[in-house]
Amino acid sequence: MKYLIIFLFFLGFSQITAQEPLFIEGDAKILGRIELESTGMGNTFVGAGAGFSITAGEQNSFFGSGAGYLNTSGDANTYYGYQAGRNNRTGGENIAVGRFAMSNSQLLSKNVAIGSRALLQMVDGYGYDPIAGNQDLGTTYNLAIGTSAGQFTNDPTRVGAERNTFVGNNAGLLNTTGFRNAFFGFQAGDTNTEGNWNTCIGHEADVSANNLVNAGSFGNGAVVNASNKIRIGNGNVTTVEGTGWSLPSDGRFKTNVRNNVPGLDFIMGLRPVTYQFDVMAFNIHIDPERFTNFDTLDAKNQAMLTDARQATGQIHTGFIAQEVEETAKKLNFNFNGVVKPKNSRDNYGVSYALFVVPLVKSIQEQQEQISDLKEQNLRLEASKEELEERLSRLESLVTKLSGSDPEFDLKQIPVALVEEPTG
Repeated sequence: MKYLIIFLFFLGFSQITAQEPLFIEGDAKILGRIELESTGMGNTFVGAGAGFSITAGEQNSFFGSGAGYLNTSGDANTYYGYQAGRNNRTGGENIAVGRFAMSNSQLLSKNVAIGSRALLQMVDGYGYDPIAGNQDLGTTYNLAIGTSAGQFTNDPTRVGAERNTFVGNNAGLLNTTGFRNAFFGFQAGDTNTEGNWNTCIGHEADVSANNLVNAGSFGNGAVVNASNKIRIGNGNVTTVEGTGWSLPSDGRFKTNVRNNVPGLDFIMGLRPVTYQFDVMAFNIHIDPERFTNFDTLDAKNQAMLTDARQATGQIHTGFIAQEVEETAKKLNFNFNGVVKPKNSRDNYGVSYALFVVPLVKSIQEQQEQISDLKEQNLRLEASKEELEERLSRLESLVTKLSGSDPEFDLKQIPVALVEEPTG
């Protein structure tokens, strides 16, 4: 091994050409600026094997042992950490910070991976540069921040794994081809592999299956169990506050409008009840992998179990969805106030706000009945008055006749005076 020792006794820059690597043993102090430049224009590589394979890439900055090791022609990449961006050969404008960040990923451009093993396995895709605010339409952006965030995101067919945002340790951990997902929080969305357009926000907020579409879960431990569904809070949540929800109800966009909502027949077929809701049974139903082998000795899990028991003890009032469904079927009423399961892990639900419509119809029907009864009552009152008048005349006649003839027989009264009125 050859050592090159150089003493500089003059100001300015000096060029040193060595036949072997330059080794400095012991302490070193540099006053002024030091410039490091590797093969290609504007490259800076610091660390054993950093930028080892560079041939034409420019404006790259690799810091750490093995950082950007296989990069050949990729430009404007920044890799910081042991083996960061190691296998990305030609991709450009990536940022990888952390041990093994984007290490096994290949042919990537414009991705951000911050955290140990973030975007570790991604293959062949574009990404997102939040610092530059890239506006290129049609590219496929990914952002992963946190240990193992998006670790298995993979796109060998150049179809999926685009425009994802994973923030938090293990967020989007198992995502492979899923695209346009947003997962924020520890292990948020870590069940998803190929689902798209999903949003999970909160500690362990998740989806119950790996392929849901357009689903959302918000809050600690919230798990959404069907596509096109939003879940707010886990089973322990007993109150959700806010202002009134509204739905689009513009007549310009409503078609096939029919006046066929049942009223009293539907309402009278319902069974209002009070009940308790078994939170843990619900959790096992929607997320059996997590709750079937639940560690009850873990302190954090014990706290959650305590909350679950308290939530289960609460008394609720309402209906049973299956009973409401059966009542609607009997009337051939396609009632959308009952939410039916879409898969084996989904659950029945009831939208109580939609009961307002048949309730309004029932009130209208009751009012019609009340109006009919009022008319009948008026007719009965008129008949009563006529009968009372006839009875009064009859009593007067009987009094007169009986007073003049003690042997008077009522059968002698003309039939016309006692027959029922015709009106």
